[in-house]
Amino acid sequence: MFMKLSTTAWPYELVFGKIARISNELGPEDKLASYNEYLINLVMLHIIQGNAHKNDVEAKIKSKKHYLKN
Repeated sequence: MFMKLSTTAWPYELVFGKIARISNELGPEDKLASYNEYLINLVMLHIIQGNAHKNDVEAKIKSKKHYLKN
């Protein structure tokens, strides 16, 4: 899996809100301590997705300017 350069984020992170782990890093199931922790994680995921969208739009604009210039 490769990081998308325009969003500067890993696809797994955009979907699940955390960095993917490889099989030898797997441990006990990640459990949230409370509902408040769940909400914090949900807000962080929303922020990550918003930043990725903003970066993607900026990369498209930059690419379009470069294309039209040549």
